[in-house]
Amino acid sequence: MKSKYLMVSSIILLTITTLTYSHTMGWIAPDNVKATKNPIQSDTASIERGAKTYKEKCVICHGEKGDGKGAVGANLTVKPSNFTDKEMMGSMTDGEISWKISTGKGPMPSWKDKLKESEIWDMVNYIRKFSVPEKK
Repeated sequence: MKSKYLMVSSIILLTITTLTYSHTMGWIAPDNVKATKNPIQSDTASIERGAKTYKEKCVICHGEKGDGKGAVGANLTVKPSNFTDKEMMGSMTDGEISWKISTGKGPMPSWKDKLKESEIWDMVNYIRKFSVPEKK
C-alpha cells in the first residue's frame, strides 16, 4: 500500500514538473510566426482598443499593471507572464506575442476562436506599453 502511494505521488509530481517546465521553457513560437509583423499601427486608438480587451479578458490573471499578479494569476502553479519585464518583452516579436495569445498553453486559454485577429493585434500593442517607462 505504501509503495502504491509513493508511486502515485511520484507520477503526480513528475506530471506537475513536466507541465511547469514545458510551459516556461518550451513555449517557443515557430520561426515563421516570430517573423510576422503586426499589421495594426501602434497608435492611441489601437492601444485603447487593446486596453479594453485586456481589461475584459486578461487582467484577472496578468493584473492591472501587467505584472502577472492578477487575482487569479497569483494562485496558479504556472505564473502568468510579467509584461513589465523589459528583457522578456524585448526578446519577443509582435508575431510571437500574438501567437501566444492566439494558441494559449496550460492555464493560458487560446483566444483564436474568441477574439478577432485585429483584437489580438491591438492587445499586442497595449501589452507592449507595460514594459516602456511612461514619459514625465
